[in-house]
Formats: sequence, C-alpha cells, structure tokens
Amino acid sequence: MWETIKKFIDKLKLEYFVLLIFISGMIITFLPQKAVERFLLVDFRNKYQSYISLAIIASGVLLLILLVVFIYKKIIRSIYSFERMGKKYLTEKMSLDENKLLVKNFYNEENHIFGGTGCIPINCGIQSGLEFMKIIYRSSTVSTEGCLFPYNLQPYVLNFVNTGLKRKSIAIQNGFLSFKIKGR
Repeated sequence: MWETIKKFIDKLKLEYFVLLIFISGMIITFLPQKAVERFLLVDFRNKYQSYISLAIIASGVLLLILLVVFIYKKIIRSIYSFERMGKKYLTEKMSLDENKLLVKNFYNEENHIFGGTGCIPINCGIQSGLEFMKIIYRSSTVSTEGCLFPYNLQPYVLNFVNTGLKRKSIAIQNGFLSFKIKGR
C-alpha cells in the first residue's frame, strides 16, 4: 500500500500535493460540528488537530512562497523578454557594423530571405553584441574552414526579419537592413 501511495505522490507535482494538504486540512478544521459527526471524524479531528494545524500553516506558507515566485517570474518575463528586447535592439539600437554583419552572413540574395545559419570569423568581435542580446547564437564550438564558426539567428529574429521583408516593413539597401516602423 505504501508503494502505491509513494508512486502516486511521485507522479503528483509538489504544488498540487501541498495544495491538497492545505485544502483537506482546512476542510477538516473548519467543517461544522454536525458534518464532522456525520462523517465520523470527531475522534480523528480531536486527536490530530495539532498536526492538522501545523500542516495547514506549513503548506500555507509554502503555497504563499510558490505564489510569490510565480508572480515574480511572470513579471520578470514580461519586462525582460528576450524576444521583446531583441526586436527593440534590432530596430533601434543595432550598430551599422552589426547590421552589415547580419545582412552579409545571413541574407540570401537569390531568394530574398534570411537564412537561419551563417559563418562568422572568430576574430570578428561584432557578433558579441548580437549574441548578448540573444539575436544570434553560436551553434557549434567546432570551427569550419579554419577560423569560421557557425552561428544561427534566433527563431523569433528569423521570423521577424522574413515577415518584415514580405510585408515590406524591412528592406535591404546597400547591404544594410532598413526598418520602416511607424512612429520613427
């Protein structure tokens, strides 16, 4: 029987288990006396009330901590979203050298779209800002053709620039990306 309970608890997430303890403890503690007598829980409640109260307090504190962490993560993700920050960097703060690097290494002139992969020399420091802002990432630590390392555009960037090219809100002019964004 204990093995079955252990398997059940292992499959149940911690948050749900703590919530189950909290709710059942609250029900047993605050159930009216007539209902307790009807369910034959009078002796159980009287005998274990101190343990039930302790379980309610401990699980309540843990649930409160989990709630605060959940809300904090949601706020941080909404404020510091890599996708939002990356798009803002692309359209407002990207240097001309970074712009040229993106077009030179990722733009396919035959198909007029950006490809996902490009090779950048190891001695080129321009990619560091793009890497830091999560616009590109190094896809391998093994170089190709000597000192060239493969880099990929982040999926959201690839989608953003290719959609912009199709909608004509992004254009390639003289080897540079130009953004035609409202309000600029």
